[in-house]
Amino acid sequence: MIELSGVLTIRTTHGRRWVVEFHVQWEGPVLSTLEAFTPEAESDAVLFGNLWPLANEIQLDPILDRKRFRRQCTRLKALHYTFQPLGQVWTQC
Repeated sequence: MIELSGVLTIRTTHGRRWVVEFHVQWEGPVLSTLEAFTPEAESDAVLFGNLWPLANEIQLDPILDRKRFRRQCTRLKALHYTFQPLGQVWTQC
């Protein structure tokens, strides 16, 4: 069984802020490989937010702050995605 507890703070672009306490218990199957818990996977989940896990075709939100947008582009290149300018999407090679 896996248990996870914590506090999540959510801030909107309109200045609102919510604080949520959570506690989750999971009794289902657990991945048997440590590969799923690599630091890269965890940081990618944070970097890409609701786009994670990544699909074969991804359209980034250019409205994000410029630094994060650039980090996403750099990481997609490292993951062997290529940018398709006509559709403004990244596709996996």
